[in-house]
Amino acid sequence: MRRGAMSLGASGAILAVVAALCVQYPDAQLSIIFLPFFTFSAAAALKGVLLFDATGVLLRWRFLDHAAHLGGTLFGVGYVLYGQEVWKHREPILKTWHQLREGWSGRR
Repeated sequence: MRRGAMSLGASGAILAVVAALCVQYPDAQLSIIFLPFFTFSAAAALKGVLLFDATGVLLRWRFLDHAAHLGGTLFGVGYVLYGQEVWKHREPILKTWHQLREGWSGRR
């Protein structure tokens, strides 16, 4: 097992945006740029990406960064489903964070 392996690129962030769009518009028809005659729904694309990257993580495929892809995809889904609720409750969390940070800086 490799330790400290680095990830390069923005594919996880791109998949977060793609996943968010797939959750918001599950019936949208998508296609692969080189195979325009082959279309599929956004919901099917999301399931396929999750299955492919989960398989890649479990089988330790190393050609792509499946963990970053899976993390980005799950973040995009979570943001669409729960992001507004989390945003509503940000002030108490930030207040606590600032109090902790001020307490730590006063100890130096």
